[in-house]
Amino acid sequence: ALRREIMEEIGIPIESDRLYDLVSYVLDNTHWIVLFFLAHPRGGEAEIPNAVEYLWARPGDLPNLNILAPDAPVVRRLAGGGENT
Repeated sequence: ALRREIMEEIGIPIESDRLYDLVSYVLDNTHWIVLFFLAHPRGGEAEIPNAVEYLWARPGDLPNLNILAPDAPVVRRLAGGGENT
């Protein structure tokens, strides 16, 4: 399902390893569920017509990005190469 969704949304094939983590929180009266997957692009150029900006980031680049506080613990583990507990 993830491969199909990524292909539909940005037009590139991916290889998805697995679900890494899930974070659930309420922000501005909206309940968010964020799924973190380990995945790798397999060619092609992303086509995101409604995006103002996007980037591909390697794990080591993650600490330099502006991340929402509830997502930060997962992002720190990803940046450090750590396994999810």
